[in-house]
Amino acid sequence: ARVQNNFSNRAKARLAVERKTIFKSVLDNPFQVKWPSVPINLQNICLARLLASLESLPLRKRPSLARPGSSRTDQVARPDPDEPHVPVPGAADPVPAGSDGRHHDVVVGINQVTKMLECQIQSLRTLAVLPGNPGPCQESALAAVFICSADIDPLVLAEHIPHLVASCNSLAKQGPSKVKLVPLPKGSESAVAHAVGLRRAAVIGVLKNSPMLVPLKDVLDGIPDLMAPWLSSEPQQQRLVPTHIKQLRTTCPKDMKAAKEKRVQARKEAK
Repeated sequence: ARVQNNFSNRAKARLAVERKTIFKSVLDNPFQVKWPSVPINLQNICLARLLASLESLPLRKRPSLARPGSSRTDQVARPDPDEPHVPVPGAADPVPAGSDGRHHDVVVGINQVTKMLECQIQSLRTLAVLPGNPGPCQESALAAVFICSADIDPLVLAEHIPHLVASCNSLAKQGPSKVKLVPLPKGSESAVAHAVGLRRAAVIGVLKNSPMLVPLKDVLDGIPDLMAPWLSSEPQQQRLVPTHIKQLRTTCPKDMKAAKEKRVQARKEAK
């Protein structure tokens, strides 16, 4: 059995001698979605092809730091109203990424990917109720989410991503509409951030029908789909989820009677 050994922050060292270790049985939560199991060699292949695809994207321009004593308006070059603007042929400005962390084919950042997945779930729910209304996020839906799970500290910041991906896949009736969740190897966050021109980029979402998916298609096919059967819109045969019992290690007073009397006496003194 799996043993949970988390010590309390409020535990006092001087009381350690007066207490004994016990184990309590608790039921595991059946409504959990685990991270997909992807071999490390497959993760390295995904990272290499993802970096190669990100090289074709325009880099995000970082804002320059303001000088002391200067305002933001002073740093912006104002055009001369008397001088007409003459466009130079062939010198088109590159299209930078938006302030919301989105490029043409990718969505960068935990918050932006979360918003896209939530909008995609809402569109799938609307499509299940109203088949003629695809929703606002169906045209720009995510097809794959690459996450540097080994570099996120603490990982609880991204623990909701598997549940959102499983919700999308459970509501989607067609295979191509499902979202792939790909964990990347340790140390990949810095490489991905450098490829998109950011200081940090722990999560990358690739939109469907993007040319970036072409070199990744054969690799993504080998990654299992995350599912949440209890959220599926299709009728299916009911089955019982196997019971998982965890052992929680904790402590209790060695002399329960004395501890109870001490607690009652403390309550009387508090009154």
